[in-house]
Amino acid sequence: MSTLLRAPSAGRRAGLESEVMPARTFEITSGEPVEMRCAASLSEASALVPPGAYSTLRTHGGDGVVAFAHHLRRLEDSAAAQGQPGRLDAVAARTGLAAALAEAGHAESRVRLTWAPPHLF
Repeated sequence: MSTLLRAPSAGRRAGLESEVMPARTFEITSGEPVEMRCAASLSEASALVPPGAYSTLRTHGGDGVVAFAHHLRRLEDSAAAQGQPGRLDAVAARTGLAAALAEAGHAESRVRLTWAPPHLF
């Protein structure tokens, strides 16, 4: 799984232009995040991961995600529609995402999960 992490900026919430922030990319394997590298932008980070289905989300309370199971199901359905069927391990995905969020150290984050079976970024 590719997890691209960025801290939300106050400017974006207010609808103002904001500075470009680096994006960290992790591959989550067996519930453990392994950082691939830090990219200068989300576009650059997205180019680091293979093609696949993706879902974006925001955290609340540090590592909480609303409807996380729905995000995972959407990833599986979208990947299957692209001819890349595979099952995500929900426990490993949740554990790996929580660990990646903790490592990133932001109070809140925007996350892009990419599922390119059998890899989650």
